[in-house]
Amino acid sequence: MVNAGGATATGVNVTLSESDPYITFSDWQQSYGTITSFDTVQITDAFAADVSDTVRDDISLTSP
Repeated sequence: MVNAGGATATGVNVTLSESDPYITFSDWQQSYGTITSFDTVQITDAFAADVSDTVRDDISLTSP
């Protein structure tokens, strides 16, 4: 996560959601705590998703 603002961000929590029928998040929430101004915080393996075995080869899974 990147805090691009000029103030410290406290209690940073991220929740992912997806409406695609071929993707299910198995780990969709993460707490990043406090991120100081213009700082970046990385968490390895922060989120996890499962892709259905029935997804067609020609499907493109992208964000809007």
